[in-house]
Amino acid sequence: MTAGAVALLMAWFGQHEVALPSADGGGPPVPFWRLFAAAAGVLPVLTLVSPLSGLEGASSAQFARCRTAVLVSALVFSGALAVLASLFASESTAAAMTARAVLAWFGLALLSGRVLAWSLCWVLPWAVLAGIVYWGYDSSAAAHRWWEFTARPVADVASLLFVTTTLLAGIAAYSLTPWRLFNLRGLRRRLVHEARRPGQFARRRHGGHRTGVKPPGRSPESRSGAANRKDV
Repeated sequence: MTAGAVALLMAWFGQHEVALPSADGGGPPVPFWRLFAAAAGVLPVLTLVSPLSGLEGASSAQFARCRTAVLVSALVFSGALAVLASLFASESTAAAMTARAVLAWFGLALLSGRVLAWSLCWVLPWAVLAGIVYWGYDSSAAAHRWWEFTARPVADVASLLFVTTTLLAGIAAYSLTPWRLFNLRGLRRRLVHEARRPGQFARRRHGGHRTGVKPPGRSPESRSGAANRKDV
């Protein structure tokens, strides 16, 4: 429902432009379809919001697969609507740029949701959007900077690498469930323990008192028994 509303707004108002502040003071106006693409990328991640998110994060693998299937389905649905709406709102190249931007915003939303909370998955994408709009245009070169992926050409290699890195980082953050984090901590403890063992064995060969083990010798009872025999 919300994705459909965003797509309708993009199709209706996407071709309009708004003047936003920029660092150089001479940036071009921003079309609304670039702003609505950020909303289309964030909306799928909001499907992860739940009052029992902590319990669901530690659920079974079957539930995790179902949750991921819902997330991917929401991404495909929201992204497809955004691409279709951009075709009505602007030229055909805007559709490919919208698809690229939706994937980047989706990755940033996953990263924000894992670090902050799933209900706050919009914080990092909208912060990045404000940053690239403000600093993303170079008035001296009359062109957008390489990391302004919402406005660079479709075939721009730097923007593609930036979007790919962002998406992979978001997927990696999403995959770090509480169970996986627990297993990683356990693996880390085992590796640290195994790394310390050779040093402990080396210290024991040179002297047990260095590792908290007393050197071999007669016990106090045996020494007291020997003293009694001498007295007799």
